[in-house]
Parts: sequence; structure tokens; C-alpha cells
Amino acid sequence: MVTQEPTLFDRLPYEAQRDCAAEIPRLAGQNRRILERLLLGPVSNAELVEMANKYTGRISDVRRMLRRRGYDVEAYEHNRTTGVCWYRIVRWVK
Repeated sequence: MVTQEPTLFDRLPYEAQRDCAAEIPRLAGQNRRILERLLLGPVSNAELVEMANKYTGRISDVRRMLRRRGYDVEAYEHNRTTGVCWYRIVRWVK
């Protein structure tokens, strides 16, 4: 039996929650809502577009803030048929 190593959001470590949440006061409006949602776990572009029509720009803003704390926003599982892409917070590797 092969066990897969848990991802950041299978169980978000307290330190990651604390570090990422520390950036919330610096953010406003759409950026803040997107970060708060990402802290809950992976989010799809379908959900993000409801928060901000130009969510890719907001993701870039959030990404810049999180990189100072050693984290990044990763796009993964892009379904080319449906156009749905998922985003999550991961440790940033330079």
C-alpha cells in the first residue's frame, strides 16, 4: 500500500495558517476575500470569478504578498475541456 504525502491543504499546518493570515490586514477588497478563501483550501476559477472578474490579477497580488512569507499560489489541475482550474497555497521554492 502506497501512502501519498499530504498536501498543504490536506491539513494546513498552524504555521502556514498564521503566516498567510498575517498578510490579511495588508490586503483590501477582492485581494483580501481571495486570500481568505484560499486559506480554507483549494478554490476553482469558477468560484474566483464570482469574487473578482479579473481574478488572475488579484491572484498575482496575493502571490506577491505570500512570497514574502515563503508561500505561493499554485494553479493546478487545469481541465482543458471545461476550462476549470484549481488554485491552492503551497510553500514557495525559489
